[in-house]
This record gives sequence, C-alpha cells and structure tokens, in this order.
Amino acid sequence: MSTSYLTSGPALSAVDAGRKIERLIISHSSFVVAKNQLVRLADLAHQLRDPGGLVLAGESGTGKDSLIDAMKLLMPSSNLLDSVHRPLVIVNTDAAPSVGDFTAKMLIQLGYSFAKFGKADNSERRDILVEALIACRVRLMLLNEFQHVIEGNRNKLGHALADWFKRLYDDTRIPMVFLGTPVVLRVLDINEQFASRFSGIYRLNPLENSPEFLGILKAFDVAVPELAPAGLATSRFSKRIHKATGGVMRPLKRLIKEAVMLAVTESESKVALRHFREAYQRIHGEYSGENPFLET
Repeated sequence: MSTSYLTSGPALSAVDAGRKIERLIISHSSFVVAKNQLVRLADLAHQLRDPGGLVLAGESGTGKDSLIDAMKLLMPSSNLLDSVHRPLVIVNTDAAPSVGDFTAKMLIQLGYSFAKFGKADNSERRDILVEALIACRVRLMLLNEFQHVIEGNRNKLGHALADWFKRLYDDTRIPMVFLGTPVVLRVLDINEQFASRFSGIYRLNPLENSPEFLGILKAFDVAVPELAPAGLATSRFSKRIHKATGGVMRPLKRLIKEAVMLAVTESESKVALRHFREAYQRIHGEYSGENPFLET
C-alpha cells in the first residue's frame, strides 16, 4: 500500500528531510574541475585583455544547474548606494533564441527594466548592454542551455549567435561560459572565430560505480541527521542505486530524496531497501521496467 506524505504529523518532517537532500551540493571530480575553471575565469576578468572562456557539456541531470547554483553563492550581487555590482550574469537560452532575447534578458538582469517593453533597435540595445556590463563590473557570464542555438538544422542561427557573442566578448572582455548538452559542442565547428576565443572544453560526466560514487552515497547517507545511516555505500544498496540512476546526479538525488521522505513518513529510524523500491516505482510509474530494488 502506497504511503502518503500528507496523511498525518510526520508529513512536515518528511518534507523537511526532502529539502535537506535537495539542498545538498556534492562536489564530485568533474564537478570540481568545472567549478575551478569557472572561478579561474572570474578571477582573470578585468585583469587580462583576453581572459577567454569555455564550453561546458553534460547530459541532462549531470550537474550543470548545481554548478550554476554554486557560482551564485560564490559571486553574489550587491547594491551599495548608487553602485550596482553584478559579478555574475546568468542567461537561460530559449528554445528558439534570438539576439533580441539575449540582449533583453541581460539588460533586465542588470537592472535595465525598459528592455522588457517594446522593440527597440537591437544595435542600440547592444550598445547599452556593453556599457551596462562594464558599469556593473560583471566578471563572468554563464549562458545555460546553449545547445538550443544549434539543435536540429540551425547551423545558420548558431553561426550568427556565436558571432554576436564573439563580438560582445571583444567589446567587454568578460569571460563567457556556454553550458549545454553535448550538442552544444557543435557550435565550435561552425564558427571558427568563436571557437578561437572560447576554446576550452569541459564535460560533466555520469559517475561510474566507483569509490567516488560510494563516497557520494556516504554523503547522502548522513545528510538527514534525523535518520541513522542506512549503509547506502554497501553493495546491498550501491549497485542497485547505480543501476537505477546510471550515476547521473539529478535522478540520484531524486531517488534518495523520495526514499528518505518515505522512511521519515513511516517514522522509521533509517532508510530501507523497501523505501527505495517504492521510491523507484513512484518516480518511474507503471512502465518503469524491472525495479532494481526488488529482493532477489
């Protein structure tokens, strides 16, 4: 019989436990390498004439959003009297992006709310954007989901947008990082000048069932102090968890969160295999295939 989080008293505790799992940022090796490169670029901003940039590729769920969240914590914005400091600019690419979309999103983020109204000339807005990026002392730009500029048969669009960002970089000398699924790497093949400026390539990869993966499971195992460690890094759990998630961080966190919430709702002292079994079923539904958490 399925357990509901909304039935009685433990529901709030279950949600609190789930939030603790959600907020946990675990730095595995490729995550650390990528984060260090972003910090390095930010440190070089305004110090070198050509600080450069990079392209960061990873399948959905491998940690790009967590990396962005980590950079937000490291580079917070501030408003001091008439001085606006925006060290980090983050733009999510639309499914059908345009120069106007990017310009407006950046200007709005920098405090130029007029950009959301009307259809001013893109070249005029671009001039304002260059001034705003410099005035706000931006040190790093993260362009997320950038694969949208090249998906399908969009080589012409990808080339044009890559050229626009290349020129924006030349005018501001602010490091830029283009994040997306592995499709994003194609933009380097269609615009040689873009590739020469943002030549670094880094990847966020799924985790192998390795000592590093076991270390991550240990971190999750103690993330909710209200629960005793369940031994997630033991073979009884670890092999099943890796099979269920493929070592991809987002589904890994979702699975553990769901299992933890079930355990807390039932007032159990720790997570059991049956909680993972039900969690897997809840996440994947009736067409989930073989459940890795079935007893054998």
